[in-house]
Amino acid sequence: MGALGSVEHNLHHAIEADQRICDDIKRVMGDKEDAELHWSQCEQQLADKQAYRDQLRDRVLDAESALGNARAEYKNVLDMCNLFENDSKNIRSEIEQTNVPLDAISDKKENGMGVLGRLDEDLSKLVVEDGKKIEHDEQYVTDRIKQIKSDLKQIESDAEMEGEKEQSIKKQERLIKQRLETLDIKLSKLDCAKMGMVDAKRSLKAMRTAGGLTEEDTAPRDVQSKFVEAVSNLKSAKADKSKIKSEVRKISNALLLTGGEKRRSLKKNLETKKSDLKRAEVAVEKVKSELNAAKIDKKREPTRIRAANRELTRIKEKQTELSANLSEKEKQTNIAERDVESANRVFNEARAELGEIRWAVNNSKNLDAERQEMLKDLEQEGKNLEQIKTRKSQIERSDEMSSSMKNVADQLNGIEDEERELKIKLGYLKSEEDSILHDLEETRKELVERENDVSEKENFLTKERSDLENVEESVKLEESGLKSAVGEVKTADDEISQVISRILATKSELAATADGFERTLMQELKVAQNTAKELEQLTHELEESKQQELELVRAELSQTSVGDLEQLTHELETAQNEIVELKSRQDLLLSELETDRTKLSDATTEIARLHELQETQGAEAITQSTVDTQDAKKLLTVLDGLLEHLPPDLIEKFANSDDYVLYEKVLDGYGV
Repeated sequence: MGALGSVEHNLHHAIEADQRICDDIKRVMGDKEDAELHWSQCEQQLADKQAYRDQLRDRVLDAESALGNARAEYKNVLDMCNLFENDSKNIRSEIEQTNVPLDAISDKKENGMGVLGRLDEDLSKLVVEDGKKIEHDEQYVTDRIKQIKSDLKQIESDAEMEGEKEQSIKKQERLIKQRLETLDIKLSKLDCAKMGMVDAKRSLKAMRTAGGLTEEDTAPRDVQSKFVEAVSNLKSAKADKSKIKSEVRKISNALLLTGGEKRRSLKKNLETKKSDLKRAEVAVEKVKSELNAAKIDKKREPTRIRAANRELTRIKEKQTELSANLSEKEKQTNIAERDVESANRVFNEARAELGEIRWAVNNSKNLDAERQEMLKDLEQEGKNLEQIKTRKSQIERSDEMSSSMKNVADQLNGIEDEERELKIKLGYLKSEEDSILHDLEETRKELVERENDVSEKENFLTKERSDLENVEESVKLEESGLKSAVGEVKTADDEISQVISRILATKSELAATADGFERTLMQELKVAQNTAKELEQLTHELEESKQQELELVRAELSQTSVGDLEQLTHELETAQNEIVELKSRQDLLLSELETDRTKLSDATTEIARLHELQETQGAEAITQSTVDTQDAKKLLTVLDGLLEHLPPDLIEKFANSDDYVLYEKVLDGYGV
């Protein structure tokens, strides 16, 4: 009966432990649901952060591309600015080189004018002296003058016409000078127009070249094939990596079961496979980087094409504007050429008229020579030989001075012509310098704008990179949070596994307790039944012996005395007391047997209930395990991927441990 109580105590203890395990299952399942909810939230937050990070990366790439374009434009404008500065320096050096001979020519002109003035003064003095001598000799030539008055009248009339012609020559020379200045102005305008047309052609040519290059950039590149190739390479690399990893696992499992020479061979193979695995991981990372590059190119391709199209549209608009400007420059050049031709024609006509007037003046000078000859004849008639010699010497001196003055005048004319040419060249250089300085100023303004644009884009890029770094930090935090959530789920799964193992242990213990309880009850029941049978047999034997004894007693009573009867009566009472005691013991045993039967019935009912409860809990555990199989697979896949990033020494240590066998068993059990 003590064993039965102990079994009952163990049974109730097992029931209470089973109830506590049920409570633990509910608690652990709640913790797992919370951990899975936290995991899903972390995954969602990580996905959002990664999407935002990808957007920021695209924006950073676009900003870098825009910054590169702005820097290229800034460099082009800077090159143009340097080119204009070099042209300005060259023009300035040419102007300085032109000013040097111009100053020298001005000095020569001043010196020539001084020499010419001195010669003119000397000649005036000689003319005055000749006049005095002529007045002194006038009385000697009065008769001769009267004789040639008629001829002199004719010559004087011709001299008046000569004065008018000289005035016409001066007027014509002034007109020619005006025409020449007009021609110089027209030529300078023509040169400016030609320079503007050349600049416009050069700008249009450069813009057309840029348009051709930009139009080539607008053509879409074949980025899809690169992306597909990168995806295929990544799949192939991952397949190779998985294959090598599977071989490493097989070799690691084989190492646990082998020894001796075969184990050393397997270790060598394992080292070779691990090195192959490292190379495969490097290849996977390389292919991933290529895939990311292909993704970036694929994402950036529409942006690049849009930017190229915008740039091509801007270049076409600029090209149209430059074409219109070139047409306008060509029109201005044609107009300037026509103006130059007209001015040149007018200048040639004026020069021809001047030639005709000078020819007429030369003819009139011949008449003056005749008059001078007549005057000389008149003077020769009235003077003596000595006066004639003196006159000749004076005339020769005045002729020498006149020739010197003529040479000086010719030199001055040459100097003036050279000075005029240098001034024209200087004016052209100054106009070209002004044009270059104007272009340089415009280019510098554009350079400042480009520099501001580059600065703005650099600031924007710096801000975007800062945002990207912040987002990268937040992504790392989210990844660490996800790892902690995965750890929580893993911890919950470990607790579930422990609870399931406890359930199985409790179930086996409960089954053993129930079996022991049944065996104990059956043994007690058999003992009670045997005891009851023995009691019935003893009772039956006792009654038979009692009848026999009664018969013997009756027979003896008939033969015994009173003393013997008292002794027999005492023995009979003793026997009756024993019979009563035996009956009471029989009743007690029967009541105990009935109690044991009742307990056996209750225990059988309790065992059936426990079996039903165990089956229900096992079904719930199986259902829960079935429901969570996909999540467990997903979790094991994530954990397997995370284990790949562990250091090689930790992976090797784990592969050589007993936990690796359990890990392989769990993976094979879930079909991962």
